[in-house]
Amino acid sequence: MVKALSDTVQYWLTFNEPSIFVGFGYGTGVHAPFCRLPARDIQTISRNIMLAHGRAVQTIRRHAKRTPKISFANATNVVMPGSCNSEDEAYTASFDITTNGVFNAAWWADPMVLGKRPIGCDWLTDEDLKEIYQPLDFMGYNTYNEESTERFHCEYTGITRTTTGWRITPDCLYYVSKFLYRRYGLPVMVTENGMANVDIVFEDGKVHDPQRSEYLRTHIRGLKKANNEGVPVIGYSCWSFMDNFEWAEGYEKRFGLVYVDYRTQERILKDSAYTYREIIETNGDNL
Repeated sequence: MVKALSDTVQYWLTFNEPSIFVGFGYGTGVHAPFCRLPARDIQTISRNIMLAHGRAVQTIRRHAKRTPKISFANATNVVMPGSCNSEDEAYTASFDITTNGVFNAAWWADPMVLGKRPIGCDWLTDEDLKEIYQPLDFMGYNTYNEESTERFHCEYTGITRTTTGWRITPDCLYYVSKFLYRRYGLPVMVTENGMANVDIVFEDGKVHDPQRSEYLRTHIRGLKKANNEGVPVIGYSCWSFMDNFEWAEGYEKRFGLVYVDYRTQERILKDSAYTYREIIETNGDNL
């Protein structure tokens, strides 16, 4: 892939959401291959992925035709400060792998970005870390909402949710960006952010999705705030460009800016696509 594409492609991600395909595929069993394995097996699988990441980074750097920018896309939610916890408490809890294990950002990023074992990790050796740790150019992350733990519980009756059941917490991009930069010191890139919505074609032939437009405005506004406060933000990618196949949910959940009629393959730009276009055209000045 590097030999074929690196004359035009500069930004590379070695893995997308390892916490999701490992945690849900081999831990909870809700995603393919639908296994429920013990903790030690999850650790072994994670170690193999980290080693593969390290070797992939070396391969990209060795063979790229133009200077590459390399990271991986971590599925990252963080605890946000609330009425009962300070920002420092939220930051510490956000990188505590003892609370949510394989789903925690530090489980993956501490070895891959810092070359260190997170507190509670006893399954990586010093030799492993030498192979895993290859300097990266930016911090890629997919974020959709706030992290909720037993201690920092952010649920409440009537909280707004998407059609996937995920909470809508607009400040999440602000705190994820801020906390990741504080811990890892790399420029940040949002590699996924968006929402699944009830999207229908109205009588006028258009798809009106004001909830998604509001989601985009409020979340990107938080990212802009982090940037204004000194966090080097180098990119944002909305998930997704068009409705598509979503993990075990198949075609049921619609994340796209473009509506797809799966029977005819007709594409219709949703109202949120025009909202996103305006955000891009003004570089966020209209937020």
